[in-house]
Amino acid sequence: MNTDDRGEATMWVAIVAPLLMIAALAVVIIVWMWTGPLIAILAFAGLCSAGAAGVAALKRRSRGG
Repeated sequence: MNTDDRGEATMWVAIVAPLLMIAALAVVIIVWMWTGPLIAILAFAGLCSAGAAGVAALKRRSRGG
């Protein structure tokens, strides 16, 4: 997303973020069914960590640093 229009970027984030959360929830449920709760909790933690890193990267990019 190389754009200076913050409204357009916000629109894409508003569209993609819920879809990513639904996909991540589906992954956690599938992992839970295949392996059990402990591995599913670890998968959930990994997805949360990846999401937090992605948000930090987007914030860093939007500040220009």
